[in-house]
Amino acid sequence: MLKQEIQSCLYSLSKAKIFTLTIIITLGITLGTLIAMFNLNFQILAAPLPYHDSEKLYVSKTNHYIKDKIEFEDYTPMPILVEAYKNEKSDHIQTALFAYGEEVIRSRADTPRVNVAYTTPEFMPLLGFNFELGRGFSDEEGIDSISPVAVLSYHSWQTYFGADPQVLGKTFQIDQVNFRIIGVLSENTPEPELYTPGRLTSIWLPWDYLPSYRRDAQQWGLTGPNRHILTKILADEDIAKLNHQLTNKYNGRFKAETAGRSFFNDMTITLELKPLKEKIHGDSASRTIWLLVGAFCLTLIACANIANLVLARAVNQQRTMSIKAALGAQRKQIVRGIFIELATLTLLSAILALGVSELCYYLLKLIATDSLPSVARLTTNVPSVIFCLTLSALLAWLGAWLISAKINFSKLNSQIQSSGKGTSIQVKSSTRSALIFSQIFLASLLLISCFQIFINSWSLLSQAPNFVSKDRYQVELNQLFEPRPSRAERDSYYSTRRQQLLDIVSEIRANPRVVSASLTTGTPVEFGISTFLSPDSGFENQYSVSGNLIDEAYIPTLQLDILQGRNFTREDVYNRSPYLIVNKEFANKLKPGGDVVGERYYWLNGRRTIQYEIIAVTEDLNLPEQSNSAKMWAVDNIERYAPSFIIEVDSNQQLTPQFINSIIAKTTPTWRVSDIQPLESQLANSLALHYIASWASLALAIVTLSIAVIGIYGVLSYGISMRKFELGVRMAIGASPLTIVKGVILENFKVIILALIGAAIIVSGVAVWITSTRFTFALSTTGLILPIVTIIAVTAFTSTLAVWGIIRRPAIYSLRDQ
Repeated sequence: MLKQEIQSCLYSLSKAKIFTLTIIITLGITLGTLIAMFNLNFQILAAPLPYHDSEKLYVSKTNHYIKDKIEFEDYTPMPILVEAYKNEKSDHIQTALFAYGEEVIRSRADTPRVNVAYTTPEFMPLLGFNFELGRGFSDEEGIDSISPVAVLSYHSWQTYFGADPQVLGKTFQIDQVNFRIIGVLSENTPEPELYTPGRLTSIWLPWDYLPSYRRDAQQWGLTGPNRHILTKILADEDIAKLNHQLTNKYNGRFKAETAGRSFFNDMTITLELKPLKEKIHGDSASRTIWLLVGAFCLTLIACANIANLVLARAVNQQRTMSIKAALGAQRKQIVRGIFIELATLTLLSAILALGVSELCYYLLKLIATDSLPSVARLTTNVPSVIFCLTLSALLAWLGAWLISAKINFSKLNSQIQSSGKGTSIQVKSSTRSALIFSQIFLASLLLISCFQIFINSWSLLSQAPNFVSKDRYQVELNQLFEPRPSRAERDSYYSTRRQQLLDIVSEIRANPRVVSASLTTGTPVEFGISTFLSPDSGFENQYSVSGNLIDEAYIPTLQLDILQGRNFTREDVYNRSPYLIVNKEFANKLKPGGDVVGERYYWLNGRRTIQYEIIAVTEDLNLPEQSNSAKMWAVDNIERYAPSFIIEVDSNQQLTPQFINSIIAKTTPTWRVSDIQPLESQLANSLALHYIASWASLALAIVTLSIAVIGIYGVLSYGISMRKFELGVRMAIGASPLTIVKGVILENFKVIILALIGAAIIVSGVAVWITSTRFTFALSTTGLILPIVTIIAVTAFTSTLAVWGIIRRPAIYSLRDQ
């Protein structure tokens, strides 16, 4: 019996190809998008991490406060890390240190810069890392053992060592140390994204080789990011109580070690353990949940479309149902047949939806790997398949229930006897109004949201930065041989290093292919120094600022406007003159009105015994990601930081490492190019999220509008088909086609306006709520008016299209039901 019903269902659907394809494609695309967004949020909110006992793993977080205001978030002094790592171990608490950085493999001719993680031996076992070859660090290679060993990631083994099966025991050079390879991680070992999403470690080194550990081991007053304690708590523990104890203990140590230094008088710290999952995912859920909401609304619009289609099909099939009833079919048998037909459609839609979800995963991996965690793990899994099949079955059941609620089974037998006169299935005008309301409300909600996001993102993207990036490149350098001078030798070493860098930039400027060149520690997109200025040497009153160290060519090369004062001179650079240049935003923070030229301040990263004079104020950079951001530039101490150049070339020319290296070789053999990046690319990368938001919102708006057109047309077309005779009569007594169209639009005008007002109120409320958070969002009047006008225009168009088949022909055709 069931087999016959399925065969009958398939035959019936094959005769209604447009109906079948419309439902499968509409539901497949929207359901596939919903499944992908469900899976993304499931991975972030509910899926267990791929590590043994991951719920027992915690990562340290240290915050610095000045007068109850966070000054450094997630920055940790090195002595606190080491003391906590050593002292907090117990029978039920395991600890490991880890930090991140970059190093250059100097033993390779191409001297690649690679991502490095520095860990103690406990780190890999705590996360359950597996090995393709060899092993991880042993206890004998732990902290303070100075053991030059290394573990390779599977990718770096393939890339830099040719997947050599005999790689164990071989060496490579980083800095001045030859590291012996003792292990290769397996390909399927998942690395936690603890630094930034998408960042993968190439080489794992012992903790002792972390540069800041060697430099800052006893420096309680120096703090830094990207270094933590991984903790596994084996027994039940009150984490809030433990965090309170850790904060009290190490804040006390911090205050004791920094006592007598006025800069730290009002500074306190907190040391807390955060769940590993929270550290990895952060606030990602606050972004991905909106993607899920959008996909859900889109699916609801599709469901409203499908509801109208299945109701219309039920009306067309009422004679078939009457024949079945006359032959003895019971109510449940007819409803079962309807359910089987709908279940077939939703099952086929589910198969398409799983394919669409895989496409969504591919696109997410392509554009969002570096901005959202866990994207790399997205794939069709058991929860997403269950979610898909459950939704499909639920939609089939709801559809069958909806049709059965509209069938007057008592009339089915009599209808066949009356030659089809009358109807046993009726869709009330209130139901049609509800379908129109839901279509327009949900479509308006999504359209207004999409237009608001698009306008906000595009307005940020369209604002031009106040510097020139075209034909400019950032060239990063690394030193082939970098000695570790003693304290007595440091001044002489850095003086020589400074002169080498100045000689290199002079040689680059002399090349005819180069328009201009500047020595710097960073570009306008990347400020690498977080520091403070203060009018007093004790830093009682301090102003936080991000800075870069530059030479006299930096501002002219980037064409950054100076509002007051003058640029650095070549003499300032060579003499290490104690001068500063600040941007307008920072000038206004230092002094209301921003008239700070000639003012003097102590600089935390400079020579602490002298004051630095502000000689100029520049225009703000006008970057979306750095709005209201204080910036400063100096020429002092540039030799103590990782150097790079900003080089301008003629149009249609490109810089290559070989070209720059050939110039450098004329001056010194100790420096080499590690990376070259166009400044335009760097700027575009910093705006990547805004580009994704703008184009994604535009694409969603187009899809929403397309589905809404189909749905609104379907509802209106069905309603008009039920009133065909009535409209024919009106035309026969003189109503013009325009009058008929106006009448159709006005009949639904109240429902349309209510739906538009409801959507506008909800979006406005959400926008107001967002502005009360730390996010910046400006409600656009255009973003409200344009979607509303679009919806009204679409409704007018679909109304005309729905009635077109009647008004384009003489009234007699409608009166004859032709």
